[in-house]
Amino acid sequence: MRRPNRRASSVKATELFRKSIELDPSNAARSYNYLGYMWIERSENLEEAGQFIHRRWKWSLPDGAYVDSLLAGYISGWASMMRR
Repeated sequence: MRRPNRRASSVKATELFRKSIELDPSNAARSYNYLGYMWIERSENLEEAGQFIHRRWKWSLPDGAYVDSLLAGYISGWASMMRR
């Protein structure tokens, strides 16, 4: 079995999450959170990842996924980057 290309998979996931946000931004809390978390895990777009995770806060109460993303962001160091 052939393994999928991780880079191609993350590019496709980014496109799909962005499309989800574009189609229904007021109902996109999970898309904001998942996309932000994915970027943090890959050390990509860290400033935008932080903005997305914080934007997710507007639409729903914190849950385990949000707290996990927020913690991953702080561990990765984007919190200090965003304070500049």
